[in-house]
Amino acid sequence: AELGEVRFAQSVALRLPKALYVTQDPLGSEKDFMDVLSAGRFDVTTTSTLDGQKLDDFQIVILNNLDLEAISLERKDRVEQWVKQGGGLLVIGGERNTFNEAKKVEDALDRAMSAKLAPPRSPEGTCVTLIVDKSSSMEGRKMELARVASIGVIENLRPVDFVGVLIFDNSFQWAVPIRKAEDRTLIKRLVAGITPDGGTQIAPALTEAFRRTVPIKATYKHIVLLTDGISEEGDSIALAKEAATQSITISTVGLGQDVNRAYLEKIAAFSKGKAYFLNDPSGLEQILLKDVMEFTGSTAIEKAITAVVERQAEILEGVGMESAPALRGYTKFIAKPTAETILSIDQRDPLLTRWQYGLGRSVVFASDAKSRWADAWVNWKGFDR
Repeated sequence: AELGEVRFAQSVALRLPKALYVTQDPLGSEKDFMDVLSAGRFDVTTTSTLDGQKLDDFQIVILNNLDLEAISLERKDRVEQWVKQGGGLLVIGGERNTFNEAKKVEDALDRAMSAKLAPPRSPEGTCVTLIVDKSSSMEGRKMELARVASIGVIENLRPVDFVGVLIFDNSFQWAVPIRKAEDRTLIKRLVAGITPDGGTQIAPALTEAFRRTVPIKATYKHIVLLTDGISEEGDSIALAKEAATQSITISTVGLGQDVNRAYLEKIAAFSKGKAYFLNDPSGLEQILLKDVMEFTGSTAIEKAITAVVERQAEILEGVGMESAPALRGYTKFIAKPTAETILSIDQRDPLLTRWQYGLGRSVVFASDAKSRWADAWVNWKGFDR
């Protein structure tokens, strides 16, 4: 009997459809979703990249919380052809989904998806406030690269956006008081004139930047603190917590070894920003541009949302959507004109869309499948239906 049971289990396992699960989230962060996939439904292969994967070995490919722009065009072409030939594609949203304003034409993956990422920036624009350490230890290459990086950020803003540059040593002053980013030539000239001198007092400068950023009418408000020194904490942690309640994110960039890592990490964590540490300042411009784009160009919306059934579909049978708990965020998509929107968010943005693409199917789920946004969902009895 035991041998028969083993052979039966093996034969069932052989029949399980194969799923390729592509994720870059930390191991264990989406354990409940993985349990659902693996519990007798799919034979799952997990990877962090599409590179080197033979898609013809799989019936379904799941792209979980990926920066879709980072996938090579060659891989995107391969995914599109695979879906056309009968594959099943599931794209799960998350905070890594970033809209690319520079992209003018749909790529192959865009064409295959049942929804497209929505432009994140509203007519009210964004506000970026840079706080730049100009203490004497920043003299030379550090200061030069800080100026170049700040100008790079300014170059990427639109005229409707706001920008401010606050410089500090023992005291602070506005090199560029917060203003519309219309006259870039003047703003860049003011930034180019920053010269290093004095000590390092972070807390008063952070307080001033926060105070001036709060009343600005912008959809996204982001502060970046750049320093190479150690300073007294003051009330910076309480301020970072207050910033989060005002929907102002703060990222911190520490240059060199002589920085208070724990302090900078806490400011970023409590305000829902990010902390970066660079021994070599040559990577500063790239880090600053990436950070500002992530926090002002992200399509992620973090707030409590309710899933609304827009269209009854077989995949909802037995799920009991009326008992579904709230989600805590989503990625803003626009459903394709011929796609089915099965679930929406408060009867506005699409949450679950699907369509036929060639011989295959493509599905987009706009929230995530882990504890960041879907912690209540992954423990809900309808989640594994």
